[in-house]
Amino acid sequence: MTHIDFYILSSADENARLAFVSKLAEKIFQARRQLVIATEDESTSQLVSQQLWSARPESFLAHDLGEKFQQPSEAIIVTNNQPHPHCHDVLINLTEGVLENHFSRFQRLVEVVNQNEDTLARSRKTFQFYRERGYPIKSHKLKH
Repeated sequence: MTHIDFYILSSADENARLAFVSKLAEKIFQARRQLVIATEDESTSQLVSQQLWSARPESFLAHDLGEKFQQPSEAIIVTNNQPHPHCHDVLINLTEGVLENHFSRFQRLVEVVNQNEDTLARSRKTFQFYRERGYPIKSHKLKH
């Protein structure tokens, strides 16, 4: 069963949210786990990609960006389409809702919530969706 983590940031800033996603992606990468970052649209995918390339001056997180790959060549995939069928480890959901047809095949699902009112409202609905279906959920309130 998919384990779900909600990371609740203290800031409403979308850049802070993307920076946190980058830090989390680095930890997942260092643990040698495969990661899919699902975004709402191409422009968000590009922002995530830029963050992964430039998060820290001394390192970068190589990743695949797009939907045309046959086998993922990197441990991190950023997509605004359906997640790659061969990836089942960790999914970070940056979309505006539940990825109903995809999330349950992953071992772990991460929702990153900032204090933006729209994001908070959506996260409450997704939290309720997962809870009603019996998924194990952990919430992590972060203070930055």
